[in-house]
Amino acid sequence: MSRTTRITNASVVFPTQVARTDIVLDGGKITQIDPVDSLATDETIDATGLHLLPGVVDDQVHFREPGLTHKEDLHAASRACAKGGVTTFLEMPNTVPNTTSVARLEEKLALAATRCLVNYGFYIGATPENIEELKRAERTPGIKIFIGSSTGDLLVDEQAVNEAASYIMMAGWMGTNLVHDVGYLEFGLTYSFDLLVMCDEFIGQVRRMMEGIRVDREYLAVDAIKRVGPGGHFLQDDHTLDHFRENWQPDLTDRKTYETWKTEGAMSMGQRAKEKIRHILDNYRPQPLQAEVDAEIDRILERITGA
Repeated sequence: MSRTTRITNASVVFPTQVARTDIVLDGGKITQIDPVDSLATDETIDATGLHLLPGVVDDQVHFREPGLTHKEDLHAASRACAKGGVTTFLEMPNTVPNTTSVARLEEKLALAATRCLVNYGFYIGATPENIEELKRAERTPGIKIFIGSSTGDLLVDEQAVNEAASYIMMAGWMGTNLVHDVGYLEFGLTYSFDLLVMCDEFIGQVRRMMEGIRVDREYLAVDAIKRVGPGGHFLQDDHTLDHFRENWQPDLTDRKTYETWKTEGAMSMGQRAKEKIRHILDNYRPQPLQAEVDAEIDRILERITGA
């Protein structure tokens, strides 16, 4: 007989609100929300001051089994999912070999059944030749079609930068709210940090363009123009101080004159991108989990795996 648990006084995160209520679990599954007070359970956990969230479903992951397990395998990747609160992952088909047939999909599912610590699903990839395989596929969350979200070029050269900037701009025009796979070359087989930081700048520029230009009395600065008047300057005006930080500025694009650029070293955009990468790697420090939270997650994983 399964064991029942009541979690009380938690701030439960729902799709549209956060509410303090009780949750009942039966055999590890949620069976009731806001149960009656008289409902008896095997144990009660007081979650006062804590939030209760559903497990995260990550529908876009790139794990490396089969073919590239020197980078990562399903066991290590799913363990990381569990530690980060991801209870279900859906993986892309660009492993080696690509998951473009039912047979390769079944092979992945068989691997996952013995190696994964969380729920899983695997996309099947579309090619110009595998339409019959796609029709037969059943145990898959969907079909992945690569249509240019990542560059097909092999190097971070003019072609790759042009493709990336063009695709990001098209995504902005279409109202896309997520641009992923930035920094990819060879349709996802190779990754470039150089192109990643360039794409970060392209995305920032496109986002600013998509915001448009506000046309109202405040943004037209009518009152500021009257205050400053002919022959004055706006640098010390309150309107400038209130709004100058709103102006998007690039990190990599160089807008200096040719002579100034040449005097300062004549660095290319690629060289500036490499400098930015070095700065990030040298200075960025991610915020770690609290030690007690990290230790508790490790205990849970060890209990699951028997390690």
